[in-house]
Amino acid sequence: MPEHLLFAVLAIAALAWCLTYAAREQHRDRGTEPTWLWRQALPDGWSNWADLHNVSPTADYETVLATVRRAAQPSAIAVQFATVASTPGAPEHTRVVFTSAVRDLAGRHG
Repeated sequence: MPEHLLFAVLAIAALAWCLTYAAREQHRDRGTEPTWLWRQALPDGWSNWADLHNVSPTADYETVLATVRRAAQPSAIAVQFATVASTPGAPEHTRVVFTSAVRDLAGRHG
């Protein structure tokens, strides 16, 4: 095989490897993007965890808390939310940051 042809084949193989590696990293990074979950405490107990939509994965505490409070029922006495990030195929690498907030109950009787 001529030397210039060998160089071209090696260059194409190296480029294909780089593109494959970059695509795998892109897919893996996308799989670890955090999601928000939330639930509320009602007089009869806690609701199930639900996805919190329309909130950026990098939103700050006040933004997420305001969104959760708007989504909660007026009778909710507390809310909890968590950001969850997990690596596809590796559940042992799941990260959870958990937060709670209780409504101001001052002035409530009963």
